[in-house]
Amino acid sequence: MKLTPLSLTVGIAISMSAQDHAAIASPDSIKFELNAQDKSSLMYQTITGDKTRTIFATGVIDDNAPVRLLNLIRKNNIPAGSQVELDSPGGNLMAGIKLGQIIRSFGFNTDIARFDRATGHAASPGECFSACTLAFLGGRWRFITHGSEYGVHRFYFSKPAGTDSDVAQMISAAVVQYIRDMGADPELFSAMTVAGKENIALIPEKELKRLNVINDGQTPTVWSVESTNGLLYLKGQRDTAFGINKFLLACTSEGVDLTVVMSPLPNDPLPPTTAVSLVTDDKRYPLEDHIAKAPELNNGSVFTSFILPPDLVQAMQIAHKVGIEFQFVRDAPTFAGFLDMDFDDGANKMSGVLRGCIP
Repeated sequence: MKLTPLSLTVGIAISMSAQDHAAIASPDSIKFELNAQDKSSLMYQTITGDKTRTIFATGVIDDNAPVRLLNLIRKNNIPAGSQVELDSPGGNLMAGIKLGQIIRSFGFNTDIARFDRATGHAASPGECFSACTLAFLGGRWRFITHGSEYGVHRFYFSKPAGTDSDVAQMISAAVVQYIRDMGADPELFSAMTVAGKENIALIPEKELKRLNVINDGQTPTVWSVESTNGLLYLKGQRDTAFGINKFLLACTSEGVDLTVVMSPLPNDPLPPTTAVSLVTDDKRYPLEDHIAKAPELNNGSVFTSFILPPDLVQAMQIAHKVGIEFQFVRDAPTFAGFLDMDFDDGANKMSGVLRGCIP
């Protein structure tokens, strides 16, 4: 396996192999290319309101890579929410970090996949090693195409220097802080130091999720018991690539009130209510006959309230995941709403909040 060196812009080379630093300036240097135009066509934008693009980043990360990425972004006015698909063996350490910072500053997401120039799309799994793993962390939402590889190994100086130890400590501290700033677990750095300097250590997808290296487009759901105007309620909230999801449960004079809050669709802010389903684990329960307050747009979010019958309250009490679907026709292939909100902690707190409503 060919490993690629890391280097610092201050001129001290930190290598992930014995390869000469000049290799970074080779024709293999990373290229940034935009996806085919179909997704950004006028018709697609009109129908979906989605103007995002995909940037394919392929090759060795050289020290000028951040400048080229910035030029591409500014020239094409690429909007937040766009995605960077990485396929790189690594390269310049500081350039990798800078790429990550640029990706984060523009609100882009990241994935690992290989670019097919014939189609202009990601066609197969890719690899992200060495400095690429740091660039990848820049994505606000981080995904990994099935079969792709994320691998780390230890950096070291390619040429002896009298201050190697001091510089290494400063670099280590900077990398750990960067990992923390990007929202990943600093334990990732430990994996880098454990791995040998000549061999890539591949990190399994399950471990990447535990370290929050990949988050699959959502933060963990946080369940809390809160109150307003004397009303006690249970709130579950998470942030996702598609906006905020909130699930609120309260005991009211009418019964158990469920209020769902979500981000509006770009061109259709209010979801349909002809077929609405409460989803608990893999089961769906009709809700359209229990709407207490029709969907309305308020402060940039869509609010909908329901009064839950006893059987649905009971179904929620034993659920591990919850969600909501708004459809024009039940069992339609598309829906507005959200699924798979972790509910274990919510279920534990639910009975106390709803004590006055539950027999």
